Amino acid sequence: MTPALYATVTVNSSAAAARNELEHYVGHYYGRSLEQMSAIQAYGWGSAEHCAEWLGGYVRAGARHLVLRIGSLDPESQLKEVAEVLLPAVRALGRTVTDGGTES
Repeated sequence: MTPALYATVTVNSSAAAARNELEHYVGHYYGRSLEQMSAIQAYGWGSAEHCAEWLGGYVRAGARHLVLRIGSLDPESQLKEVAEVLLPAVRALGRTVTDGGTES
């Protein structure tokens, strides 16, 4: 069995804008507030680097398979940042953790 994580991220260089977009998405998708849904699901927002560090906590805790959902009604605008910044950072951390190396 592979330890896994299903998480929702909203990437924006402005943490406030990312949170607002995520709140809007969650409200439309679930009809609940982000605060309510955060009690039962994993949500991260902010810059791609911040989201990668947040996801890194799960990788360091043992997650080896990540399923990411972009928390936006317009996810296409975030795909490039997720693909070019967030995912490589998380993959690098995963290699460091699984290879027994140390982070710098």
